[in-house]
Amino acid sequence: MENMKINHRKIFGADAAEYEDEEKLSSYFVIQNEFERFTDSDEKFLIVKAKKGMGKSSLLRHTSIEIKKKENTDIVIEIKGNELLGLIETKSLDNNQLENLWKKNICNRICIEIGKNIGFAATDTSINFVESAELEGFKEKNIISILAKNVIRIFKIQNGTEKISDTEIREDLKSPHQQLIRYQESKDSNVWLIVDDIDAKFQDDENNRIVVSSFFSAACAIAHSVYGLKIRSSVRSDVWTSLRNIEDQDKLRDFIVDIHQNDAISEEIIFNKISAYLKKTTGIDAHYKYPRDKINVISKVFENPMNWNKGSANALIVLKVLAGGRPRWMGQLCKEAGKKAGGNKITLQDFISAMPNFGRDKISDIEKEHKHQFDQINSLINSFRAGSKDYTRHKLIQRIENFYTTKNKSKISKINGAPFKASEQLAKFLFEVEFFVAFANNDYINFEQSPDLFDSPESLSNTIKWTINSSYRNYLNINQ
Repeated sequence: MENMKINHRKIFGADAAEYEDEEKLSSYFVIQNEFERFTDSDEKFLIVKAKKGMGKSSLLRHTSIEIKKKENTDIVIEIKGNELLGLIETKSLDNNQLENLWKKNICNRICIEIGKNIGFAATDTSINFVESAELEGFKEKNIISILAKNVIRIFKIQNGTEKISDTEIREDLKSPHQQLIRYQESKDSNVWLIVDDIDAKFQDDENNRIVVSSFFSAACAIAHSVYGLKIRSSVRSDVWTSLRNIEDQDKLRDFIVDIHQNDAISEEIIFNKISAYLKKTTGIDAHYKYPRDKINVISKVFENPMNWNKGSANALIVLKVLAGGRPRWMGQLCKEAGKKAGGNKITLQDFISAMPNFGRDKISDIEKEHKHQFDQINSLINSFRAGSKDYTRHKLIQRIENFYTTKNKSKISKINGAPFKASEQLAKFLFEVEFFVAFANNDYINFEQSPDLFDSPESLSNTIKWTINSSYRNYLNINQ
């Protein structure tokens, strides 16, 4: 390996789990507490909640992969939220109407999948396999069995064989619809509906809140009212906070699985990616284990240790600090630094050279992630350009006042749904989106670890240092 050219892009893979090779994703995926719930057929409905880049899509993809490995007749459907809703105008619909629409579309999507599995694809995409009036009659029935009947009905209509009985279809041994009858008579099979990115284009307004919240209410209700339907979905933490006033949120909390930032997990993902690459390129399975072989494995791809903060540090610590800790960001920075390294080990200088592009892209990412909370986030962040990296609470508010608020006071948008009143709101928001981290008691603290820290007595007395995240400093020309 010492003399081999390193392909950093192959090591660190795709940014989005949906584009990752199944075998590769399985090779580095790390099972965390409660993840087993997602492949447990006794769990009818679950939502994974986390910030962007923390592994929501990876968990849903892993769930699909594991279910497909089992030898059974279960149907697995992976779909994006926008595909499930379609192009239907939602603004004129109330919450109950939207819930029924979601339920209807869920059933129609299952019918389409059943049809595909037996070689029957509806030629008219506007066909409704299920009408809203039927939904009430589905209660306590097997979802595959009852929907298979609807597929038979549509098949007969499309093929002009409405008068042929189901019995005649059964007797036709050469008929491909034997498989459909098998589905119809199945009592033990499940449908696993995996819906990702239901909040992909979320805006914090009444219509968007109703559309997204009604999906979760509908999915939970239908999964618990019929047999054989298992629904798995995801939601961003910031979007879930925006839905705090929805009627059913208290009932849905029991079905939430949170992914929190965990340095050891992020390290293990990077470790596993390198281990899988070494096995594939050398043909040797060295049975590397984390954390036992961490230094050995990391040193094959990174200069390790690296000169850091007037001393030295493990390359993964440097990576975590510069990238911000989320697994996706760490992989992105590794690929960007890998371009600088060529086929060689990634050095500290490669990381530093990668920071302008990485910082630019990361600012673009957090703007997309949090624009629904404050739509002027980009101009607010840029008001810190060429400034200091460290602030007391008082100095931070003063910086915002001088370089942003005074210039924009009459046109500052709502922040987290509340009208702008003072620069403190903007400072707290920047801590919330992790543009700033706090330094107190010789440790760095982010918003997730201590959401109330900005308004704490320590902060109010200016004893906490507020530091611009390392990811953004180079791009914003922050004074180091």
